[in-house]
Amino acid sequence: MSNHQDPARERLLDASLSEVLGRPAVLSPELELSLPAGPSPTKNNGWLAAALVLLGSAVVIGSWASSRPDEQVAAGTGYGPVQDDPVQDDPVQDDQGRGKPFPKLWPLNPSFSFPELPLTVCKTIEELEQLPGDIVNLSVELSSLKDLERLARFSSLCRLHLRGNGPDTFWAGVGDEAGVLDPLQKLQSLQILWLPSNIVLAPSHVRALRPIRSLRSLSIGSSKRLTAEVARELVALPSLRQLTVHGALLPASFLAELQAGQLEALELLACPNLDVPEFAAIAKIKSLQSLAVMMAGKGRSTIEGKRYELFELGEDAFKAFRALPKLVALDLDESQFDDKFMAELPKQLRYLRLGDYRMTPATIADLKRLQGLEELRFHHATKYADLVGLLESLRLKRLWLRGWLNDDVVRALARHKTLESATLRIHGARDDHGAKDLSLLTTAPRLRSLTLRYGRQYDVANLPPAAVMKAFKDRGIDVTLQPF
Repeated sequence: MSNHQDPARERLLDASLSEVLGRPAVLSPELELSLPAGPSPTKNNGWLAAALVLLGSAVVIGSWASSRPDEQVAAGTGYGPVQDDPVQDDPVQDDQGRGKPFPKLWPLNPSFSFPELPLTVCKTIEELEQLPGDIVNLSVELSSLKDLERLARFSSLCRLHLRGNGPDTFWAGVGDEAGVLDPLQKLQSLQILWLPSNIVLAPSHVRALRPIRSLRSLSIGSSKRLTAEVARELVALPSLRQLTVHGALLPASFLAELQAGQLEALELLACPNLDVPEFAAIAKIKSLQSLAVMMAGKGRSTIEGKRYELFELGEDAFKAFRALPKLVALDLDESQFDDKFMAELPKQLRYLRLGDYRMTPATIADLKRLQGLEELRFHHATKYADLVGLLESLRLKRLWLRGWLNDDVVRALARHKTLESATLRIHGARDDHGAKDLSLLTTAPRLRSLTLRYGRQYDVANLPPAAVMKAFKDRGIDVTLQPF
């Protein structure tokens, strides 16, 4: 069984955000892209070539075991092995994926990747025309609406990302006339769809997707306020289970309409107007198993020519989280919030992502309540005793930890009886900071995947020596060295 930590989602996501927010995409240093294992990409796959250039500084040691590296993503999830959880019955249609069910839709992965299937990226129609007709995972930039008809021959497509590539493309001028997206109806195997983030989404656009009965996941953005009429069309999509909305105004009336659907996963990214009425509406979407509210409290967003603050998450947000009876995955990455509300987190959480938020002793005490937690991603403060106590109290399978390590933390991880995958940061020794003996991790009873992130200049001397790397290999532990 493969273990997975960080989805390879941020690059596709940042590209979409750059369209919505009108700024270049800027990656956080810890958000690294991993190339998928599996079949060779198509000859014209320029994206993979570009990714290789972007990753030229990354040093990967291992893939000594049979599983893929830790940073790769389970299909359709961002947090862990699909095998652990029930799945739907619909097969992914491709030689590499035929017979495999569509994965459980939580936790969220905004990139909706199928990393075991090659991703093909086209920037020109000429590139598109040269592709074989059996590709299954396509990201494409079109030059006009007429080019949508060119996609009809890709009858096996299960994932399609339609890129707008900035506010000035033709998508920004697309109206609500009927038939705009009708050509997509020929893609009867399509399960995952990214609509261009700069399209002014109208009810007719969503209505055109109804005949695609395989469609489970949809990503939308908007240059204006999304309406209740749009939401009613979304819930009418027969198989929709996962919805991502980025950079859009979401009135409470829009969110209230989603209650009538069967959404299992909802992601709200850089949506500026979330307040008491909006979170009250979210709290009533009782089918939700996975919820992401990202980039809250981080700067401003411009929509309809007006700049909106991205408000911090407060008490009403956390009460909404607690009110969702099926919620098992919560992603608050890149969001700001007051940790005094952490006590409101639902006890049934299995996956929790807090990103850069620095944990205080009080917060760590609240996290100890989450006895079902399987994966945790967070930034701890330098209270090592508190962190050790947290690690000893939880039966985590996967850990993504920002902040300095010391030997006490390493020893706690080495003793951990359930930990299968860990991503850790190496820092140079400073006072009691800096783990000096990572070889202890070779004794962790269930550890199979380890990513060690290090500063390119100041931490190289602290990388594990060859003898330690060999010990990891001998224990069947995949090790990835990742500069930041």
